Amino acid sequence: MTTRTPEASSASAAPDLSRIGAARDANWLREWITAPEEVDPFATMPAFGTVLSEAQMTALVNYLAARK
Repeated sequence: MTTRTPEASSASAAPDLSRIGAARDANWLREWITAPEEVDPFATMPAFGTVLSEAQMTALVNYLAARK
């Protein structure tokens, strides 16, 4: 799994997640991935709470939280 870099992103591209674990903890990441509109009513990211299994969610959250 690769993350986007600032050089590869544009105004409509995904954010740089290479150091997201330094900025956000695992609980916040899980809430954001599960239902971003509950964290930020203006969020444009789709919710993945009903898309990912618990094992997939845990793996994704752990991966992102370790990106420091």
